[in-house]
Amino acid sequence: MDVNRVGVAGHSNGAYTAMTVAGAQPKMGPSNTAQNFKYVGTASRPAPLAYLAASVQGENDHGFFRTSASSHSWVSVVSPNAEERPVMTITGYDDCPGATAAVCHDATDPLDPESSLNRVTAFENMQAVSGADDKIQVWVDVADAEHPDFNLKTDTGTYDAQIFDVVEAAGKAWFDAILNSNAGAFTYLRSDKLKTLMPAGAKLPGDSSAVDICRANLVQ
Repeated sequence: MDVNRVGVAGHSNGAYTAMTVAGAQPKMGPSNTAQNFKYVGTASRPAPLAYLAASVQGENDHGFFRTSASSHSWVSVVSPNAEERPVMTITGYDDCPGATAAVCHDATDPLDPESSLNRVTAFENMQAVSGADDKIQVWVDVADAEHPDFNLKTDTGTYDAQIFDVVEAAGKAWFDAILNSNAGAFTYLRSDKLKTLMPAGAKLPGDSSAVDICRANLVQ
């Protein structure tokens, strides 16, 4: 294994691990203070170069927080606060295990940790910091884009196979781009080709696409 080209990926609780290794600081413990688990690396064991967090936690979830634009759990994941940590997040419309449909899709309270909309706040906070590079969010806007789908586990959804294709293609391109400096993978991620993996009929009413991609200065 080439220790100079390591990536970290995780789903749900694994996404929590990936983000904390990248530098996100959740509050925990009796003092409820932000804890730093960021792995800075050594000469023989460098820090991972790229991170992928599927079904990532957002604000008010598992200790992740935001009190202001400059005080939140994701400050240490982005420059100019520290060395850059490239991160891809993947989530979607029904990514809210155990929540009722009303709570899952409640646009009036997007910071409810049981809402799928809350998961996008991880990317939004990383994107909002001035100077943030190499951040990308993939949002699958399909009615049965459920929690197990982002771990490539079959459930009863109509579009499971296509969602798996999106997750796999996005993840492979991400790590190929960052770990191998593959120009073609960067081009793929900057394009709308991920959107073509979902049939047009899968999109929700009023949407232009079944897959939304947000990028923050995706540089090579």
